[in-house]
Amino acid sequence: MPTVQKKKFSIGARSAGALPLDALTGGGGEGAISDTVKFPVDLDNTGHHVHFTAYERRLGSVLKGARGESPINKKLASFYLPMPASLGVGYSASYQNEDIGLLGNLLAGNADETFAAIEGGMENIGTVLNNVFAGELGGTFDAIKQTGKDFATTANQFVGQVSQELGSDNQRRSAIAAVAASRGGGTAKTALDQIAGVAVNPHRVVLFQGTEFREHQFAYKLSAKNAEESRIITSLIAGFKYYMHPRFSGGGRGFTKRAFIDYPQLFEIEFRKEDRRHLFAFKTCVLKSFSAQYHPMGYPAYIQAQGESAPVEVDIQMTFQEIEMFTKEDVEAEMASVRSTNRSNQLAFDESQGPF
Repeated sequence: MPTVQKKKFSIGARSAGALPLDALTGGGGEGAISDTVKFPVDLDNTGHHVHFTAYERRLGSVLKGARGESPINKKLASFYLPMPASLGVGYSASYQNEDIGLLGNLLAGNADETFAAIEGGMENIGTVLNNVFAGELGGTFDAIKQTGKDFATTANQFVGQVSQELGSDNQRRSAIAAVAASRGGGTAKTALDQIAGVAVNPHRVVLFQGTEFREHQFAYKLSAKNAEESRIITSLIAGFKYYMHPRFSGGGRGFTKRAFIDYPQLFEIEFRKEDRRHLFAFKTCVLKSFSAQYHPMGYPAYIQAQGESAPVEVDIQMTFQEIEMFTKEDVEAEMASVRSTNRSNQLAFDESQGPF
């Protein structure tokens, strides 16, 4: 009998990926757009600019950033735009208020012994589960006994700590009542308040959660001076829209072709070399939002050139979000660049010519 070849279907199969910008915009013809776009066309003469580069992702890019590995692969397009009128950066750290109670305060003060007891208890719980599934009941009962001993160690530590730190019997009873009330819910706390006339100290602490991913906003008013710049604006908008959106990647036929979607492309952003040392550096980003306003003046205004009609002005707004946490290492890297510049050059401004 002939062998029947079964077609394999892999979850998240790689799709065709993203096109380079020149292929997306129909490169090759007269007035074609390459994979590098500059607006305005005389940007090189104006000096200061921002460089946006779109990259294909590496396989497994979502986790590569967390491991400190580069998530970017093939370069797809470069966009050069002037410095925006408004430029800033924000930093945000996340903290959480947590009530650890008197018992939590004890655990924090005896961390080594407490964690050893908890670790031993958790290991024995694992032994219990394994023995139950294996049908070994004798070992199960022994593990349960040892688990109780390990957790009892923590309780004994608490009682001993209370005896050492609190002098009178009333103080000891109050401490134990406070733990019981904090674990007993609102009713127990209310009873303690009414009987003893005291409130339970929650032992509130502030826990560090991490830093938020930075976001960067860019806003531009794009006014074309000729037909070439109108085409550049159209290609620029198409490029940013294209690289921020996913592609279906299910593979197969029928409904499976849309079973999954690829992650959109990544962006690297940088200032001109002469500017970046005294500004800030970007980490790898995703384009989170993009908007284009074709009638920003409140009425339709178009120019006619070479048989084409294009808006007089298009306003765009973009929000990029970094995919890696900003840390002290990043600040140190920025300042290392500044120190190397200070050693090699004397920064000075000629006030007669203006700052730039």
